[in-house]
Amino acid sequence: MAQRAKEHMDALIARNWEKAYGYLPPATRKLKPLQVYANKMKSGAIIRTAATVKGVHCEEDVCNVSIDLSYIYSGVVDAMRGQESNSRLKEKWIFSQGEWWLAPE
Repeated sequence: MAQRAKEHMDALIARNWEKAYGYLPPATRKLKPLQVYANKMKSGAIIRTAATVKGVHCEEDVCNVSIDLSYIYSGVVDAMRGQESNSRLKEKWIFSQGEWWLAPE
């Protein structure tokens, strides 16, 4: 499970939207086309630079994953643009159809 979460973050860092999209559950991908997902991800205010999975807590078919993320702000606030920051993310992953998927928000 931790490996899958890391692979997803690595795809986001590489800005490989197609690969990152592949970690969404099949039902979510049926409702949200790749291009819609990619456009949303491209328009975000951060550029991910590094990620480390810090913890995984699972119960049954649900895991909560903690990830330390390093990123550069690229949004509209001039005073902050280009600044490097760190944040702790919490993601929920679900096991379905024989695979772990990033739970939709």
